[in-house]
Amino acid sequence: MDDLQRPIDLVAAAERLPSERRDALNQLLNGGLFLSHTSVDAPFIRLHIEPVAVAEFYGAFFFQNRSFPMSEAYEPHVGQALLSCRVFLITLSAAAVHSRYMKAEISVSVARHMPTVVCQLDRTDPIELSPNLRRQLIPLRRQPLAFVDFSADPAQAAKRLRNTLARRHFRCTHSIIS
Repeated sequence: MDDLQRPIDLVAAAERLPSERRDALNQLLNGGLFLSHTSVDAPFIRLHIEPVAVAEFYGAFFFQNRSFPMSEAYEPHVGQALLSCRVFLITLSAAAVHSRYMKAEISVSVARHMPTVVCQLDRTDPIELSPNLRRQLIPLRRQPLAFVDFSADPAQAAKRLRNTLARRHFRCTHSIIS
C-alpha cells in the first residue's frame, strides 16, 4: 500500500509525540478551536475566518500550514491538536473533497463528539467531503452543529461566524491572555 492509500490514524500518531510536546499543545489549545482546511483555501481562511478565530478563542486555535512538505512530525502534531481542542471548524470547499487529512480530522471530531461549525466556502455538498459524512453527522445532532455560508458574502458570513462562536456551546472555555 503506497503512502497516499494508507489510512490516517491521527489519534495513534499523537501518541508518538514526546510527552512535553503533548503537554505544551494541551496547555495552549485546551478549550480551543481546531480549524480543518486545505492549503488551497488558506488565503481565504486567513482573510475571513482566522481573524474571527483569534478574536473569539483568544489565540487558542490550531490552523496548520499544509503548504510545507509532509514530515513525520506532521500527523502527531495534528492528532494532538485535535485531542486538545474542544471545538471543530470544517472549511468545506471543492478542494476539501479530495483531502485525506480533512476526512481523518472529521473522523476524530465525530468520535470525540466535538461541537462543530461547517464553513461553506463554495457550493460543495457536505456529503461530497466524505461519503460517510451523512452518517457521521447524525451522532452530532446531540452536539452543537452550525453551518455558515461564506460563498455569497464573506464579510456578512464572518459576522455570522463570530455570533455562532460566541454562543454558549462554541465559546472558548479559557483565555491564554493574562
